[in-house]
Amino acid sequence: MSSHKSYLLTILACPRCETGSVKRVSRDGLTILCCQSCGEEYLVTEDGVPQLLKDPSLFTHLEAIDYDDHHNIDDERREKVAHDWKQVFDRHQSVKGDVLEIGSGTGQLTWGLSHRFPFMSVSACDISTKFLQKAAGVVGTDGVPVRYYACDANFLPFRDNSFDLVVGHSVLHHFIDYQKIIQKAQ
Repeated sequence: MSSHKSYLLTILACPRCETGSVKRVSRDGLTILCCQSCGEEYLVTEDGVPQLLKDPSLFTHLEAIDYDDHHNIDDERREKVAHDWKQVFDRHQSVKGDVLEIGSGTGQLTWGLSHRFPFMSVSACDISTKFLQKAAGVVGTDGVPVRYYACDANFLPFRDNSFDLVVGHSVLHHFIDYQKIIQKAQ
């Protein structure tokens, strides 16, 4: 866990000012990430998920339904998604270093990134902490370790060059300015 804490501080940037690095502080038994430039503070949940939302009131209406049931996501579907992405990775000879998944939802692709590919690390981000918690349960702990971040993909809280590969499965329609996000991910 301490290595995750150290790693966390090396890759995060404040989603509000987009320039400041964050430091960890403890206050009243809570872990908080504080921007060293603008002073904005972000809570880290008890299960270690940083809440890096520029606007903490954001949520997804998809939390109101059983997302996996509604979208027919099960073990078979996760295997199919992993198979489809293997073809993409093989065709483009993708690097197998540190990967960021934008819009991980309940872990449909996250599971495959952790269990079916030789990545060094997987970081999954989504606007929904509830989805991230479900993803963590689906992914488990027997694959490549996955780090989870609650954030808005429109304001990614990561420093440049923090990842070797950035992926997203069926997420472009959630972006305000997808060209800006794709440019930032390059």
